[in-house]
Amino acid sequence: MPNPTTGWLAQAEDEYEHNRQATAGARASHLVRQVTAITNVLTRLGITPEQPAGVRDGALIPAVLLSPDPEQQTHGVSATYLENPFGDGGDVFLVVTDYEDPGVERRWGVLRTLADVAQARRELPAAPKPPAPNFSFLAERCAGSLRVDHTGPDAAAIAEAVNGVTYALLHLARVTGRPFGGA
Repeated sequence: MPNPTTGWLAQAEDEYEHNRQATAGARASHLVRQVTAITNVLTRLGITPEQPAGVRDGALIPAVLLSPDPEQQTHGVSATYLENPFGDGGDVFLVVTDYEDPGVERRWGVLRTLADVAQARRELPAAPKPPAPNFSFLAERCAGSLRVDHTGPDAAAIAEAVNGVTYALLHLARVTGRPFGGA
């Protein structure tokens, strides 16, 4: 007896492959546009990179403008393309590599002039301040992890007490409008 799924399954596989290729093609052309944008800005400013921007394994490779130089105490500078959050374009940004720790890269800012490259080469941006922890979220998560039904009979009373205290603190923070421990 013939398999009844053969027809529609073959059609589904064909459609999947077509969609996959279309998505890969759109992604590739998007990356080429980003490389072109980087190249155009560098050309406009008269910058010849040590390594031009490109695409490798489906990812944008930034243009290396200057390598880090520990002897001169100057940072490495690369140019990359960052989309703006509204999805209607982006800018060519400078990324600075620390000469003391080549594993540290930080976004410097938009590349507008040659002076931006010279400034970025000498000034490593400060590390971004980590966000303050959301203690209310952490407390709720912690209370949710103390499952009374997963404990022994003696520990169940302790888990219920800890949960009760946690929820009491959260309630107090909500009622007073003053979150505890966070910014």
